[in-house]
Amino acid sequence: MLEDHDVKIFDTNLAENPLEKLSRIVENEEPELVGISLRNIDLLNPPNVDPDYYGHFKSMINLVKEKAPNSKIVVGGTGFSLFSRKIMGENREINFGIVLNAETTICNLLKNFDHPERVKNLIFRSENGIVFTGREEPTDFDLLPNPSRSLFDMRGYRKKPFSVGIQSKRGCAFRCSYCPDPFLGSYCLRRRSPKKVVDEIEGLVDEYDVESFFFVDSIFNYPLEDAREICNEMRKRKLDVQWHAYFREDFLNTKFMKEATSAGCQIFEFHSDGACDKALTMLRKNIKIKDIEHTIDLIHTVENAKVGYNFFYDLPKSNTENLLALTRLTTKILSGCRDRLAYLALTRMRIFPHTPLHNLALRQGKINENTNLLNSVYYKSDSSKIQEKYISLLDKLSFHLSKNTNN
Repeated sequence: MLEDHDVKIFDTNLAENPLEKLSRIVENEEPELVGISLRNIDLLNPPNVDPDYYGHFKSMINLVKEKAPNSKIVVGGTGFSLFSRKIMGENREINFGIVLNAETTICNLLKNFDHPERVKNLIFRSENGIVFTGREEPTDFDLLPNPSRSLFDMRGYRKKPFSVGIQSKRGCAFRCSYCPDPFLGSYCLRRRSPKKVVDEIEGLVDEYDVESFFFVDSIFNYPLEDAREICNEMRKRKLDVQWHAYFREDFLNTKFMKEATSAGCQIFEFHSDGACDKALTMLRKNIKIKDIEHTIDLIHTVENAKVGYNFFYDLPKSNTENLLALTRLTTKILSGCRDRLAYLALTRMRIFPHTPLHNLALRQGKINENTNLLNSVYYKSDSSKIQEKYISLLDKLSFHLSKNTNN
């Protein structure tokens, strides 16, 4: 979509010394515009063990402004979109920020540098302070072109299994209480045609010898008919590629799991979150414990594939029931899945803006309007002394369980 411009891309994830290499690139290229993406603020790990993505992000901004003081800096990404005003306020080196989808916004910005107020999804500084121009109507996802992979060093991704992302849909049809994905997806679900999705996968395999990828959809198997069509199309084309994805427990059955594994699925990942029905209701998961338990049986109906589970502890409600149930359910998973278990992660809930959990934490006084949520703020309940001891133990064990059962 930027065919009329000279575009170069540098992925810091593939560099041993990213800031050093970025410095050389900026000095050599003398760019007019530098775009920086902040996808992650942190990982879903326990407090105090998160990579400092925001710190790296700020270091890159400062470096670009030092090496190319006349260049404009535009930032975006899901991490930025969640905290756009806060990040703009803390980093005056940023000229423009793109909130939510950027494909059409960046093109419109390049045509309207002198009149940014004309560009939707944009945040910038004016005489009246930080201004957001308003949301743009989401573009039909199926009409957008595939990512320009030729601009990337695809050899680097082949060295890191499952590091290539494929997106078959944007947004999420569900409304889990802690999750900002509905906000990031403009509160709608936009789907790509299964044929176009597989066309992109086939291009990666044929042109770049990609051997693995990750479906970055919030939930891959909803709608189920789309997921089945993608898997069957991959099988028809005999694509030799492996992949992971996040799945909904209640949309799984043996037939579909066999179709997925025969199409290359290696791990069925679940964000189950709650360990009892009361907790699942409170988290707005719209599933039951029987759905989670059924996946333990289902994984043994297919060959080679594995499962991964993510659960929360220290919840706003039903904490006692959930903690007791968590012990029972994780024991059942460990004994029932055995060598089919890829990982088991136990974490606290991170408080993100634009979520029901954020609103609840405000009402309860856990946070206030001035709380800096960029600093990895996790929900902490008003627990009894017995609960506190158990939760403290989980704080120590949660990363251990996740790390040592992960492939």
